[in-house]
Amino acid sequence: MNLALLYGLASPSKGVLIDDFRAALPAAYSYSRTGNSTALSTTGAISTFAADVAPITNRGMLVEATGQNLFTRWAPTVAQLSVQANASDVSAPANAPILGLNWLNIDNTSALAAGYAACSSIPASTAIVISMLVETPDGSQPVFGLGSVGTNDFSINMVSGNAVVSPTASYERLTGNVWRVVVACTSPAAGASTFAGPIRPTTMNKRALKFSGFDIKLGTTAQSPIPTTGAAATRGLPTITRAVPAGRTIARATYGTANTVTDITGLTPGASFDLVTGRPWTGLGNELKSIEWR
Repeated sequence: MNLALLYGLASPSKGVLIDDFRAALPAAYSYSRTGNSTALSTTGAISTFAADVAPITNRGMLVEATGQNLFTRWAPTVAQLSVQANASDVSAPANAPILGLNWLNIDNTSALAAGYAACSSIPASTAIVISMLVETPDGSQPVFGLGSVGTNDFSINMVSGNAVVSPTASYERLTGNVWRVVVACTSPAAGASTFAGPIRPTTMNKRALKFSGFDIKLGTTAQSPIPTTGAAATRGLPTITRAVPAGRTIARATYGTANTVTDITGLTPGASFDLVTGRPWTGLGNELKSIEWR
């Protein structure tokens, strides 16, 4: 018995036609994008993608708005930091989510420690989102916080040593003992910032932490990190199209961590189908998994 027919997924004349985005871009699609990109897998690994290569993992295809990482180096060495105290270069974590990055040990065991990475000038009192990779010794969640208390692992400072304002932190477990920490906040009012990074007073938790993968963007929306190796870098808005298949007028898309299903109706066979403008599968956590053509 044809289960597709039984459950109304196809007609005898049409058959089932599904484009799957969890391994590679189907051949019928055209894809272009300026700038490098990254994307997460379901196991917490981070992959990088060159310009014009669709960021596809087993989570699906990541479609994001334009973004710019204002940190000039997302994995600086100690020598490349703008300001540092008791920071040192350290070996990468075991089973790191991405290979080839430098990692920093910011050690507050006996004195205040900090590692401030250079960035393009960020105006005072501006909405920003800062993210970084943080390894903890046992894989337990790192704790970002403004208070210099033992329950916090680190804070983030910017211009003249001023802390970020009104922060809200979120955390995602990656491979090994590494977490991605994302802090939505406002830059300090003290003036324009040309550096930012973690600070760890001795009154905070003193467990060993490793840091890398720094990303800072203007705005309020968390995005995937953008690799930088000497200057701020921009990832452009992609262009993704496909001709609507013959005899089909509906694109049923499945996307996101909740496997949300939505129908795009009223399509014209042979017309160009835009996968970017106004589509609900835009942004982290909304990766496009498949389109079934009806």
